[in-house]
Amino acid sequence: MSTLGPTRSTAHDGTVTIEVPSMGPYGMLLEGDPKSGMCAVIKSWERLPGGKFGPIQKHGGVRVGDWLIRINDFDCTTQRFSQVH
Repeated sequence: MSTLGPTRSTAHDGTVTIEVPSMGPYGMLLEGDPKSGMCAVIKSWERLPGGKFGPIQKHGGVRVGDWLIRINDFDCTTQRFSQVH
């Protein structure tokens, strides 16, 4: 896993890019934006089998409440949650 972009935390910049394995689990629960039902928002973290943190939580720069903006070339901000999940 590596971090791309100018910063490593959404606390300092609006966007963080994280490379993760193509197959999960990733250790996070997602939900649609409560107001619009669009995109995907990190609702909470889940521990992986064996009690380990998932790769996104382990990164440390992404927080509960942050939005999933893009998956590869798929723009999540214009999609309903059911299409992202």
